[in-house]
Amino acid sequence: MLYSAKISIKIIHTMAIDDFLTATICEWSHNNYSVAMSSVCNAVDATAREEFSDGGNKNRYLKFLNKYLDIITEVGFGGAIFSRPGSTLNIPDPCDPNKTKNITEIIYDSIRCYLTHEASLPSNVEFTDRAFYGYENNIFKIPTRLIAALFLAVIASPINTGISISESWQLILDEKAVPINSLAGDASKVRQYLGL
Repeated sequence: MLYSAKISIKIIHTMAIDDFLTATICEWSHNNYSVAMSSVCNAVDATAREEFSDGGNKNRYLKFLNKYLDIITEVGFGGAIFSRPGSTLNIPDPCDPNKTKNITEIIYDSIRCYLTHEASLPSNVEFTDRAFYGYENNIFKIPTRLIAALFLAVIASPINTGISISESWQLILDEKAVPINSLAGDASKVRQYLGL
């Protein structure tokens, strides 16, 4: 009976992540970037919890981001910035642009936590469709590509083997539909798809 319960929990978990990923695509396609980012951050939370059972939420989240840092930086910054898994990449913090922080902490503290706890990004921060990160005209810009980057990191996790997103929803990256379902659960396939 306990074995059956574990299977049920896994199925429910996978369905919830499917829903968050579908919501991410839907909101991104309607240019609702804050909601799309919030949805994908929830998918990261759930995946990190399954993949890394030790430590608190932030610890698991940062471990997850570190493990897939190459995918996150390659996609998120359009190839302009690249960092290998487990390395440190200090970039300006949108909450305090005079300081730098590791990208993983920025994603957790300055993006995920603001969207989760404040329901918005800081007042001087907004998304841009360009692969640009930093200040422009007194506004701190975060590339929308970072949403797709976190999406692909979630897809890459072996925890998410078997995820299935309806064919009616497509993640379009660099004018191509990403083959989500065929990449799900296989980090090496995701990396190969991205040319890493």
